[in-house]
Amino acid sequence: MFEVSLDVILMIDAADGTVLDANPAATIALGYPLADLIGGSWSRLFNKRYPPYANDVRSAAAGGGTVVLTHRFRHANGRFVPMDLTAILLEPGDETRSGPPAGDTARHQRTTARRHAARGGPAPARSIRA
Repeated sequence: MFEVSLDVILMIDAADGTVLDANPAATIALGYPLADLIGGSWSRLFNKRYPPYANDVRSAAAGGGTVVLTHRFRHANGRFVPMDLTAILLEPGDETRSGPPAGDTARHQRTTARRHAARGGPAPARSIRA
């Protein structure tokens, strides 16, 4: 569902705001390549003058609630796109909503290797699965 959903899905680390994974709909709607989204801060996706209240989103999601709000997110071309934001808390290892965590997918490993190569650094170690 994660890969084929028409809804924009970003998995964000609630502790520091790092984008952990993004589905293809997110790359289309926001205009960023996957490699530019993953590992970056989600804060660059909103207007600095009108940010979503991250602490409110985190605390509501941490309390088991679902947060829904409409916000304007920054497209790669600089314009702002209104979207509904829904936030829920995923427990570590929770694969019921989006599939395996990004770090366990071959796609993520390829993306990470390309990003490291583009920066001139060594590729990260890859996990081997039977």
